[in-house]
Amino acid sequence: MTRPAEDFPRQLSRSRRFTLGAPRSFTVSPDGERVAFLRSPAGDDPATALWLLDARSGREVEVASARVLLGEGAEELAPEERARRERAREIAGGIVAYACDGAVEHAAFHLDGRLWWVPLRVDGPLVRPRQLPSPPAVFSARTSPDGATVAFLAGSRLCAVATNDDGASEWWVVAEEPDEDVTWGAAEFIAAEEMGRSRGFWWSPDSQFLLAARVDNSTVQTWYTADPANPSRSPEAHRYPAAGTADASVSLWLCNASGDGPRRQVEWASERYPYLVDVHWSPHGPPLLLVEARDHKTAAVLAVQADPDAAGAGGPAGPRPATLGAGAIGTAVMAEMTEGTWVDWPAGVPAWLPGGRFLWTSPDEGTWRLCVDGEPVTPAGLQVREVTSAGTSVLFTASPEPEVVEAWEWSPETGCSNLTGAGSGAAGFGAGSGVATVAGHAQCRVIGVRSMEWHGARVELQRPKAAPITIVNLAEVPVVDPAVRFLRVGERQLSVGVVLPAGHSGGKLPVIMAPYGGPGHQMVLAARSVWLQAQWTADQGFAVVVADGRGTPGRGPAWERAVYRDLAGPALEDQVDALRGAAELVPELD
Repeated sequence: MTRPAEDFPRQLSRSRRFTLGAPRSFTVSPDGERVAFLRSPAGDDPATALWLLDARSGREVEVASARVLLGEGAEELAPEERARRERAREIAGGIVAYACDGAVEHAAFHLDGRLWWVPLRVDGPLVRPRQLPSPPAVFSARTSPDGATVAFLAGSRLCAVATNDDGASEWWVVAEEPDEDVTWGAAEFIAAEEMGRSRGFWWSPDSQFLLAARVDNSTVQTWYTADPANPSRSPEAHRYPAAGTADASVSLWLCNASGDGPRRQVEWASERYPYLVDVHWSPHGPPLLLVEARDHKTAAVLAVQADPDAAGAGGPAGPRPATLGAGAIGTAVMAEMTEGTWVDWPAGVPAWLPGGRFLWTSPDEGTWRLCVDGEPVTPAGLQVREVTSAGTSVLFTASPEPEVVEAWEWSPETGCSNLTGAGSGAAGFGAGSGVATVAGHAQCRVIGVRSMEWHGARVELQRPKAAPITIVNLAEVPVVDPAVRFLRVGERQLSVGVVLPAGHSGGKLPVIMAPYGGPGHQMVLAARSVWLQAQWTADQGFAVVVADGRGTPGRGPAWERAVYRDLAGPALEDQVDALRGAAELVPELD
């Protein structure tokens, strides 16, 4: 149904910024035959469901949904899950997260505080999800690589349950403490809100062990939040580490997934590096820890080490956890970073590659570059944004220009290949494609592209020697059709977008500057979805100018760090320069 343009604010709200109905959160099976993903059934339906794509037939099947499992009943969210969704900026409901086994043959998810288990298959009759034994208020379920066990959180406890079908299994506790200020397996506030780490436990490749974060919040000050919609309720207490106050104390422990035996602490120089930023554990090497100093000027990548009497037991990829001797477990430094401003890196690193090769990053020649065993493997000038898969090849996103984000692949045999940009030959994605995502692995990958040429994201499954398969996007089509003039202005060649009213026939227009109110977020991107609100605003009789100044991503480390200890000065100066530069090129600006 066609709607008048004045309905755009309602459409924006109803569609949750046009995210409802769009496929997301892809998991590709190692054999490339199945792709699990999330999608709500319509562009105005917030109840997200778990879907499966059969790569052989192109058939899409809904394998689990809140509508089927809960009926008309409303979903009850535990406080921990509500907080997790807020920190993840999750604006949908239903099944908003899931985890597969290593073969992507089964998936676990939490819904209504309960734990569910479902086969991922399209051949034969569909199998209804089965509820696994668990305590109330389950969240953050993670399936073991072999699919035999699901670990999950319930309150402050790290728990697990077997997935067998005999109906006799009961859940058990892997780690817990009576102190209400101590949690096991959950990401503390700083990690979840500021460092991008939403999880607090990790499975070993052999499915026998869990690395679990122990978080002690007893030193974190308490804040109280009232609910203005329910003034009769008492304010809720929250542990909140305000700037300059004490943080939570975080340590990492190796636990038997069975819950038996002693837990052993992984030791590092935690006084120097109190922040546990990330953990990577794959079959290609021992666990990698990314740790950081509180002043954010120093960070290190650490590899978990065996005791001397276990040396060599695991081969070149490092020892298996079972060979780690009794007592505490040590670490060895793989890489260190030090900056006078702050340290950072693209998401998705560090990681091991096959053969024990070490994938990390380097701010080299003004460029975020990927490095393998210390050697750069991506070219200068191509700004790496995120690594999404590290295996026989590396899948990542990167920007040749700040307005464009492309999907790329690196392999030892072929080097770097552009999967979506001009000359890539990607079906459905024209030259000059805009903002891309990529998931999967070398033999089967899911690529999504948002562009100025079409609304929403075009998503397709790509396999060698096979025709691409389009994954259906059910998101609403906006009633606003943005037209953006992209500019580079001023001595710093600021990236600017100018939006005028649709059909404007000339004459001066009052100007609205529309910057983001902080660093680290980019506004000027070659994707229609970014410009919908700017176009609607312009259609009310304005010229809208959007500019990315210093502190925004896509232009290298020095550009991002130029706002060190001054978040207002450079940003405001760049907005003024952008307006002056745009006015010289666009006569309609008053």
